[in-house]
Amino acid sequence: YCPGGTTSFACPADTLAAPGGEAKSDCTCKPTTSGTAGGPCTPCPAGSFCPGGTTTAVTCPPNTNSAGNSDGINDCKCIAGYSGPNGGECSSCPAGTFKASAGSLPCL
Repeated sequence: YCPGGTTSFACPADTLAAPGGEAKSDCTCKPTTSGTAGGPCTPCPAGSFCPGGTTTAVTCPPNTNSAGNSDGINDCKCIAGYSGPNGGECSSCPAGTFKASAGSLPCL
């Protein structure tokens, strides 16, 4: 960021500013982290995603989970026993079918 347009300062760790930023508060959290403008930013926790520029992590949809440091809804994968697209609605496996792992694989 560059207050007054004369001297350039680095944004705090895990933040970045768009061109033309003039204040520390113009530095927003990078993807995979969340926190207040100007920092500090913390790693995105498991079960959520942080697309960048957000003050709080976004919780994954029901019956999905994500690893820590995720940056998008597609990182939210259906949990075992449920099937559906990554980042989408997950339905429980029909009676007589099974799915042991996370992800978008069908119930068998």
